[in-house]
This record gives sequence, C-alpha cells and structure tokens, in this order.
Amino acid sequence: MPATGASGQRVARGRSRLGRLAAGAAFASAALACTAFFIWRELPEGAVAGRLASALSQLARRPVGIEQAGLVFDGSGPALRARGVAIDAPGSALRFDSLLLRPIPGLTWLAGEPELRAELAGDAGRADLLLRAARELGLRGELSQVDLSLAALFAPELALSGRGDLRLALEDVSRLPRGRVELDARDGSFSAPGLPLAIPYQTLRLRAELGSARELLRLEQCRLVGPLLRAEVEGGIGAGMSLATAPLDLRIRLEVEASLREAFASAGIALGPDGSARLRVTGSAALPQVR
Repeated sequence: MPATGASGQRVARGRSRLGRLAAGAAFASAALACTAFFIWRELPEGAVAGRLASALSQLARRPVGIEQAGLVFDGSGPALRARGVAIDAPGSALRFDSLLLRPIPGLTWLAGEPELRAELAGDAGRADLLLRAARELGLRGELSQVDLSLAALFAPELALSGRGDLRLALEDVSRLPRGRVELDARDGSFSAPGLPLAIPYQTLRLRAELGSARELLRLEQCRLVGPLLRAEVEGGIGAGMSLATAPLDLRIRLEVEASLREAFASAGIALGPDGSARLRVTGSAALPQVR
C-alpha cells in the first residue's frame, strides 16, 4: 500500500537524507581526486616512485622497487601508473612492466576502508585485483600465467616453479590470511623439506580454505600429475603463528615411476612393489616428519 500522511513524509525525508549522503560522497570523492591530481602533479617523478615503493613494501612485507610512477587521468578517472616494478623474492625478483592503481569511488572511503583496483602486467604474469585497505587488508581477484616462484613470498620452505592461474578471496593478507585460494598450474616442479629432489609436474590443481578457527589451511583438493610421479594430498595445517611453525597433518597417496623409486628409497620413504605409498606427514613445514 502506498505511504500516506505522516508515514509518507518520513519516507520522503529518509530518501532525501540518502540522496544528500550519496551526493556528499560523490562530491567528496571528486574533491579528493582533484586534490590528489594537483598534489601528485607537483611532486618530482622520483618522489612519487619512492613513496609508492615504500607503501607497497609495507603491504608485501618484501622490498619493492619502482623505476617510474605518476598520476594519470583517463575515461575511468584518476589512477596511479608505475613502471618497472620489482618485488624481491627469495632467490630472485618478480618483475612487472606496469602497475595501475585506481581508486574505486564509494561510501567505503568515507568509512575509512578505501578500495583500489590493481592491474599488473609483465614477465611475472598478469593480475586484476581488488584491494580493500581497511584495518585488515583484503585482496580479491585473479592472476593469470603468473610465475609461481611468488609462493616463496608466503612459504619460503617451498620451491615451486612453473606458470599458473590463481584466484584469491582473502582477508587479513598482511598477517595470517583468511579466505579461499584456487590454483591451476602446469609444466613446473615442486620441492619441499623431506622430498629427495624437485618433482617435475605437468598439472597441479589446488583448492584450499585459509584461516579457520582451528586451522591455518584446509585442503579441499590437491592433485599433482607428472611424468615421474602422481600425488594426491588431503588434510591441512593446524593453528599457529606462521605457516613455517604450525603443525602439519597431511595424508599423501603416491604413485612413483620406476626411474624415481631409488631416490625415494634412499630418502627413507618406503614404496610398494608397484611404486605406490600412503604417507602421513606431521611436524611442521620447516621440520616435517614423514612416515
């Protein structure tokens, strides 16, 4: 039934307040964009690159280098463009030719939780990500054909090579992440403490939930298929202060080709006559115990 009388007036006043709030948010966003434009335009190019590199280094918890950076305006509004981005990773550096950071207008800015869209492209792959810079850093989006050596940024104990497509929906990224990760990788190798050598793979598929009340990570699916070995992993990583020290509880089914069985036997991993095994991994990622 349509609102009439006093109730209709209250609805009208409510709509008017919402309209004024939306208009105020739009005006504030426009004012911030214009202010940012004039401030950044007057800064030397080196100062812009240095400030952006410092901010990204704090977020990534790794040194980040930027060759050039500056503010640009296009049909989608203001954005910060950087070139020659290098993220220091154990053993190498991940390099991107360009990074585009664009603010996403909305009421989240007035609430102190600004959202940014980040687009990366270069030798290390491509990424289209949504960042929410609240008290807990949020990260959502996709990375395509990404260099999987970036895994060393989060788990230095792992040595992972190859290229893959990664989908993320994470909260509290700068500390202990919570959320979901999906990875489809191909044509690389995998190594971890306790393995006798790096294992080549043709496909690697992973689905995992991170940061529940009782576990840092719970595997929904983890399957590796390669020319010398096939493996399926179940289980997870228990609660702890870091992935390196948290307790492991993993169950692994292996099928090892004949040419690789001697290496596993010399590492103390018993295989059946057909090269199969069922293993239990406990301890921690830094000091795993295989039985």
